[in-house]
Amino acid sequence: MKQIIHFLLLISFLCSCSGGNRTKIDQNHNTIFSYNNNSLKSVEISMYRTNSIRVQPELINVYFEQSEIEKIKSWIMNTTNATTSISSSINSIFLYKFIYQGLNNIEEEKMLVYVIDQNNDVFIHQISADTLRKINSFDTFQEKDRSTILSYIGEDDWYKTNDLIMN
Repeated sequence: MKQIIHFLLLISFLCSCSGGNRTKIDQNHNTIFSYNNNSLKSVEISMYRTNSIRVQPELINVYFEQSEIEKIKSWIMNTTNATTSISSSINSIFLYKFIYQGLNNIEEEKMLVYVIDQNNDVFIHQISADTLRKINSFDTFQEKDRSTILSYIGEDDWYKTNDLIMN
């Protein structure tokens, strides 16, 4: 009888582990979709550039007009809901800072990394404040830094998306 109970507990544990990974993926994607929020106030885009004398990543654009915000929110909603791994052949790395109007006029921020690979495929990955501190501290950016930045973010849990085109 004890062996049957242990066997059932083991099966229950294994089932919860395999389902847990799927839940994590669903939760991550729900979090990606949460970037499409009515309180979105602005989006700041920074890029790592090898030919710049500025601290990296370099702020290249800020979107705050309502039409721009709506386009960005629509773009987020068109992201695939399955995670994937990215290749090591990344050509460009951007940081997208989503700024929201929170309660009591306190701003809240969420961060995405946006990469373009050598095939011009686009992927996004949400990052934590801790990861942001690690990748947001380059005085200059060299080609060798690309792999360091990607190692901090990780190769897994990326979402394939379309290129965000703002006119």
